Amino acid sequence: MSLSSLPPETLSLILEFLADEDLTSLILAQRVCKRFQATIERILFQSPPRRAWNRTNLIGVCPLLLGKFSHLFVNGNRKLGPDEGRNTGIPFRRLPWAAKRQEDGTTVKAVAMQDSPYLRPEASWRRLSVTFGAGPVVRSVDVVKVLTVYGGTSMDYKQLDIPPLLSKVSGDADESVEEGEEGILTMGLLYDLLASGAGHMGYVTTSWQFLPGSRLSSYNDWQKLRINNRYPGGERIKELFVKDDQSAVLFVTGHRGCTMNGCMRRKSCSEEDEVWEPEAIGGIPIRMRPWQGPSPDRFSRT
Repeated sequence: MSLSSLPPETLSLILEFLADEDLTSLILAQRVCKRFQATIERILFQSPPRRAWNRTNLIGVCPLLLGKFSHLFVNGNRKLGPDEGRNTGIPFRRLPWAAKRQEDGTTVKAVAMQDSPYLRPEASWRRLSVTFGAGPVVRSVDVVKVLTVYGGTSMDYKQLDIPPLLSKVSGDADESVEEGEEGILTMGLLYDLLASGAGHMGYVTTSWQFLPGSRLSSYNDWQKLRINNRYPGGERIKELFVKDDQSAVLFVTGHRGCTMNGCMRRKSCSEEDEVWEPEAIGGIPIRMRPWQGPSPDRFSRT
């Protein structure tokens, strides 16, 4: 029996297994035929499989996404070049599609990126769940920003407002869109969160790390830690995070010295020499809301 003659349910199960074993091959298999494309699109974008954590790496995302988007998941903790400073645009310029347009990925030109197919709102990578094939989908993101200044360390904490999944409803005339189930964190939303500046602290940012399967326990624990230690380290602060399968923490650190200038001056240059600066491209504004802690109904489902 050929694959083309298999019932849709059986074909879907086979392709879901391929998603676990080789996500790259699954994505390429969309070129086989329209039936394969429709089935794989459902697996990839409409209803990502919900699995227990399969932590094959320290980040908790599939190797394909980690290989292509490593600088979005972990950035910092490295020696900066003499001309780099704390430039939050550099991680985006080191993404594969940007870096290959310039020998030095840190200075990729804007003219080389203006027609990049990867920077379209409808680009397929943007719809992938950040934890596809590695664990449960992420439905809540705590953005925890820790800033160290002369005198101590402070914490700012908010939650990302994840828009709900939308579904198209075909009518007799025009198609309408109705609100669907609770939204999930996609690669596009993570990209826009960082590119918009809402996910870091600008020029004072020293690092960020995406931590799926965890959330902030409570602000009271941070206050207790801060009383006992004016300058707690990053690993000590991470002990405040607790496990939660459908949550994630974007942990951002920053440092501001007493002599740092509050602004960054840009050199005047021609349009051809202008360095590409990343920006949110999804068309949906990034919104942050006050931290509300874990969702009570999430625990009732587990």
